[in-house]
Amino acid sequence: MGTQFNIRIQNKGSEIAITDGQIELQLSSQKYLIGSGRKVEFDNNQIITDSIISRTELSP
Repeated sequence: MGTQFNIRIQNKGSEIAITDGQIELQLSSQKYLIGSGRKVEFDNNQIITDSIISRTELSP
């Protein structure tokens, strides 16, 4: 509750961007806690990139 995020799922990898709150992402046997202001690209096994973003970079 109170978490806002965008997610884009593709065949070779996915992307999630969090504007408010935090999420827990589980890939294989690893769990990652990702907070607001971050964007991660990942595949089924690992995080590929982790970057800082601003709210203006996200679509509604």
